[in-house]
Amino acid sequence: MKENYKGLGHIAVYTEDLEKSIAFYEKIGGRLQQRSRSHGTGVDKELALVEFGGFLIELICSPESMPIGEGSIAHFAVYAVSYTHLTLP
Repeated sequence: MKENYKGLGHIAVYTEDLEKSIAFYEKIGGRLQQRSRSHGTGVDKELALVEFGGFLIELICSPESMPIGEGSIAHFAVYAVSYTHLTLP
């Protein structure tokens, strides 16, 4: 299975204050890569990708309460050769 793994894609973290979180990562050496809005689930979320330490942190700010709390890791993503290589029999 290791031959299919290509690296860490990003880590997603919930935040209550997107501007404050971006400023924090920039202060410790991060760099804002992208900002956008997500409308996929019917909730308008603000998103930011910050490059930090060689990988990306996706900051998620939602007007609704966060499902697992501020600072919690919502998910992490990895790069792989292809999805079919990762499916279980």
